[in-house]
Amino acid sequence: MTEQIAVWNDWVNGYVWGLPLIILLIGTGLLLTVITGFAEFVADSLSDNIKAAGDVAEIIKAADRAAALTWAEVANGTRNVYHSLGVDL
Repeated sequence: MTEQIAVWNDWVNGYVWGLPLIILLIGTGLLLTVITGFAEFVADSLSDNIKAAGDVAEIIKAADRAAALTWAEVANGTRNVYHSLGVDL
């Protein structure tokens, strides 16, 4: 029974943190980086409109937090988080 659990665990880890998900996470991180860069570009041109500049600042802050979380997930996904141990009862 423990061998079957180990096999299923290895399969789930390989599926959940497989190459397609890593590519998706990297793509998401890159997209968020582009959004942040464009928002910073817009913020530079909106210096006289205080309300819009505040909204753009919120967009930048949210995109930065989301990008940091995404890159942390990429770093976490490149290693095996859960290791199963066989126990002889």
